[in-house]
Amino acid sequence: MNRYTKIINMMESYFTKDFEKTKKGFTKVREVKEETVRKAFLKGNCEVLVILEDSDREILIDDFSPDEDIKKYLEDNNLLIYDNRFREYVKDKEIHIYGYNYINKY
Repeated sequence: MNRYTKIINMMESYFTKDFEKTKKGFTKVREVKEETVRKAFLKGNCEVLVILEDSDREILIDDFSPDEDIKKYLEDNNLLIYDNRFREYVKDKEIHIYGYNYINKY
């Protein structure tokens, strides 16, 4: 399974991946783009270890993670934005999402 690491501190956040060099016997850590991690995560067989350096917390997220854990991570990092006016607007509307016949998570 591919493992990426997201490091978050006060000044920045970035993704890294460990590459093992079998001939030389050590592990090399390289920074990777967010888009690379997004693509790998959507394909599956991938996990992301989120390290919050300031609070010394670690969160492991994979495609089997409960939705509540992912939601809590997004809320804690101010990445989840609620728009109550939009929620009220679509409350009684019929919404069509092409490519999906039924969505049961929301």
